[in-house]
Amino acid sequence: KHIQAETVCLDAVNASEPIPESHIRIDALCMLSHIEYTLGELEKANDAVEKALKIVDERQTLGFRQLPIIGLAKIRKCAIHYERNELSQAEEILNQGMDIIERAGDKDAYLVGIMHVVVLAQIMGNFEKAFRMIKLGKIEAEGLTYWFNTLDVLETWLCAKNGKMEDVEKWLKTHEALLSNQPTFAQEYIYRYLIEILILQEEFTTAENIFRRFLPVVESAESTDRLIRTLILQSVVQYGLAENETAISTLTRALELARPRGYMRTFIDGGEAIAKLLYQCVQRDIHKQYCSQLLEAFSSDTPASYPTGSDNGLLVEPISEREMEVLRLIAQGHSNKEIAQELIVSIYTVKSHARNIFSKLGVKNRTEAVAKARLYGLLIED
Repeated sequence: KHIQAETVCLDAVNASEPIPESHIRIDALCMLSHIEYTLGELEKANDAVEKALKIVDERQTLGFRQLPIIGLAKIRKCAIHYERNELSQAEEILNQGMDIIERAGDKDAYLVGIMHVVVLAQIMGNFEKAFRMIKLGKIEAEGLTYWFNTLDVLETWLCAKNGKMEDVEKWLKTHEALLSNQPTFAQEYIYRYLIEILILQEEFTTAENIFRRFLPVVESAESTDRLIRTLILQSVVQYGLAENETAISTLTRALELARPRGYMRTFIDGGEAIAKLLYQCVQRDIHKQYCSQLLEAFSSDTPASYPTGSDNGLLVEPISEREMEVLRLIAQGHSNKEIAQELIVSIYTVKSHARNIFSKLGVKNRTEAVAKARLYGLLIED
């Protein structure tokens, strides 16, 4: 009952206004931030946590001690930065929060922080750190069933991301019941990462079967944040099953919820399938401006910008038909000389086309050009 919880938190914040520097007001603001985030209201969540952190700064100037809940508040701020795809800011404030939490000895908050550290480390390619933090977290979670199981599935997801498929298979064999049991909202995190693991294994049919039981649970929970994430995952699964129109429909629903709330990173984490679906949305004029912004955000996750089609309005200058011919031949591994012979043009003309392609796609070489073109769906036929 997140909407009811929001009302209670707002009442608590308003009631504490006469004593602005009290820890009660800080607690109320931190809880409000958590609830607003769960409801998908990133701006409101950020506003609440900023107010809490401002009070903390004022208290410190008056000599008050640091409150342990501020560590958790900084982790919430990290989550907001993360969703806005502000990864450097997310990492910085997460480190601050973890420092406060470790000094306070708050085990639950520490384990929440561990999960954020693991995800950020993985995105930045630091698997060694991610696995190390998982190990530390599982030691702390001994005897805490929920936390241990959550970290366990996160570790398996990390193995799948790192190509350790034997470890993934072993975990799935010992957790087969999850594939057929009825999920609860308390298991939302576990099931969401289980589905991601199945996607990485290309077990799309199994994942879709889980969605039939899982999606109604999420839809009934009054959590727009969880629903957006779940719909994005489902669209990836549907795309993997070659159900393109269904995937577009599901993603459109996610876009309708996410656009007014400023979601970004969750789409990027959806990877290649989401990039291709967003590209199709732009072509179909489905939330075109927002999808364009998301596709721009994809570029910040790679060394160069993602490519665009000739009519999607994202490039200052579109890729010409002749340039697409050259791009397809590049993707097939042909040299400039071979392309020149194939197209019956000079090698200098081929080089000129290649330079234009690289410039329009915002890449530096053939490898990046082909990777971005495939990611965006320009080379699907290849």
